[in-house]
Amino acid sequence: MMERLPEEAKELVRQLAKNMEQDSNDPNDLNIRYYSYEGPEQYNQGSKRVPKWLKGMWDAYDYESWLALCEETAEKGKELKDSVRSHDLRKYVCMLIDEFYCSQDPEPNPIRLIGPLWLIEHYRLNDCLDLVLELLRQDAWFYTAYIDYAPQCVSAILYQIGNDQPDLLKSMLYEQGLIPLIKPIVFNALVWIVLRKPKRRLATVGILTAYLNHCLKICKQGASARNIDNYAFSLAYAHISEVRPILKRIYNEVESLDEETFKEIENIYDDPTDQMEGQIFDSIDGYLRYHQNQADTWEDEYDEEDDDFDGDEESNRLPF
Repeated sequence: MMERLPEEAKELVRQLAKNMEQDSNDPNDLNIRYYSYEGPEQYNQGSKRVPKWLKGMWDAYDYESWLALCEETAEKGKELKDSVRSHDLRKYVCMLIDEFYCSQDPEPNPIRLIGPLWLIEHYRLNDCLDLVLELLRQDAWFYTAYIDYAPQCVSAILYQIGNDQPDLLKSMLYEQGLIPLIKPIVFNALVWIVLRKPKRRLATVGILTAYLNHCLKICKQGASARNIDNYAFSLAYAHISEVRPILKRIYNEVESLDEETFKEIENIYDDPTDQMEGQIFDSIDGYLRYHQNQADTWEDEYDEEDDDFDGDEESNRLPF
């Protein structure tokens, strides 16, 4: 049937097939196409025992309130020195990574990762930035199991403990051998720096502009443009006007991008009521509190609609 098509139609089919292949989110496809990072064979080099004050978080599964669990754990660790907290949280996260890859039948539970990240944010353990970046260097299966549930939380923690180290975040954008899904997470952390740290705005806008120029170059050479829309919408909602010229160039010169999408992005830029607030969160605590309030609201609505409601008890838990 392909042979009967005009040459232009054949080329269109080939391009569509290529784009579909490039944009697949299947973990196997992502790992085969993009992933080549070689981390340590084993991250945790010490004992296999979870630090006592973190044990409840490690064992938690199907917990009714993630925020309450985080606060309970923080209370247990409040008397510890920051050096001990940092050491214990590093050990915990390293054990989590090792368990995921070593277990024959892993049962990943996102709170086991969101919880320690909340604690790193809560205690302002900026020396753990390298640990969070290492999480983003894991493969697509790990991403799907732990990060895909709440990528905004990872952007938030990168901003919270990395806003004084934008060059380290910048290097992550250019790092080769990683799955492309992690790049918008890092990009959004830099967007928050532009919004929240006026003294670093100029330098960070420069980082974002240089990276977008890099994206334009490699996309014109045939690289996937799968992340461009994500970058553009984040910048538009943040109303970072300095990057509008390079965004326009990208959408004009990269054939696989949709002109209608760029019109939508331009409309967001031109409407001051369209804000980044509510689109993503600049702290894990804010993210969890928002969803906790949502869960409480849903529960109240069910009570008002039908006092005899007997639905699945999962409806009272957080929606992620």
